[in-house]
Amino acid sequence: MTGALSKLLSQESRRYVRGKRRFMAALGLAVTIVAVGYFLWIRLQPSSSLARINQPLPSLVVDSSGNAVDLRFVAAGARRVIVFYSHSCRTCKEVLPGLQPFPPDLRLIMVNETSDLKDPETAGFPATARLHDRWHALSHAFTVAVLPTVLFVDGSGIVRDGLIGRHERVVIQKKLREFALHTDGNSSQKQ
Repeated sequence: MTGALSKLLSQESRRYVRGKRRFMAALGLAVTIVAVGYFLWIRLQPSSSLARINQPLPSLVVDSSGNAVDLRFVAAGARRVIVFYSHSCRTCKEVLPGLQPFPPDLRLIMVNETSDLKDPETAGFPATARLHDRWHALSHAFTVAVLPTVLFVDGSGIVRDGLIGRHERVVIQKKLREFALHTDGNSSQKQ
């Protein structure tokens, strides 16, 4: 009987050790997944402010229907509104209609982040230029982490203000009117 009891206890202890090992392995995997997820979440947090406020437009060449275009010279001398968007972005589809009616004394530059320039959602917009940021050089230069992003650039090419992400139509229209009326280009950034 003692041999059978010791054999049973031996089997139970082995099962216990195996179960403990499995539990520790699962716990280690769970901790690793949580840690990796946390670090990715921290890394991918959108920037809450725009880079390059009160700085000139960068000397970047982007694509416009297969032609290279220097962003500084697109509608140079005019007050510009640069809109970063994607045709696959649900928030962009909600926010972009807020740009209309667009003030006639401003120039609109549409920068599509993901596809070609034949975008039906923006076909009716009075865009001075439609650009495709194929290699995301523009979005990296402005640290655009959230779409849509709207930049307000004065006549001398200085980025004066911007809007990041979702905004109500009333807020967008107010910002456009203020920017169209201010000739000094000094408006404060609001999010």
